[in-house]
Amino acid sequence: MDGWAPGWEAIGAIGSAFAAGVALWLATRERADRKQAEFDRERARDDERRRRRRANEERLYRQARAVALWNEARDEGRERDEDGGVRERFDYIEWTLENFSAAPIFEVAFQERIAETGGRRVGNAIPVLRPGERAIANEPETPRVDSLQVTFRDVAGTRWTLDKDGLRLRDEYDAD
Repeated sequence: MDGWAPGWEAIGAIGSAFAAGVALWLATRERADRKQAEFDRERARDDERRRRRRANEERLYRQARAVALWNEARDEGRERDEDGGVRERFDYIEWTLENFSAAPIFEVAFQERIAETGGRRVGNAIPVLRPGERAIANEPETPRVDSLQVTFRDVAGTRWTLDKDGLRLRDEYDAD
């Protein structure tokens, strides 16, 4: 039997090496499967975060999009003064903001857009503009304002800027 011993040892060694190779392959495969499963979970979490962010942005924009700003040129024409003479009234642009949303907006402020100075307030700030209410930015006694922006907060407390370029979330670094 001594002649068979080295053969069995070789077969045992080959079997052991094969078993070790299979064990290594299985461990590597299991590790790759775990990594793939973790990658899939992370991707699913990211997709859910993006979906929630889009839903939240849509919710935020829904109210803000229902606030409208427009202007109309007004020409008051000529008026008679106390002495019976005629004086000219200058024309002006009337800016109107209307809240078509179902909820009030807050801290409404009209600001003339001037690149060099950053702008100046036009009219008084309005603490609350209820649904269906309108606000007029400038009256005939005020200077002509050709470019205007409005800032306001929605019911969620989000600050918005509305101007001729459209609606956008107001950057917290913008000046008041």
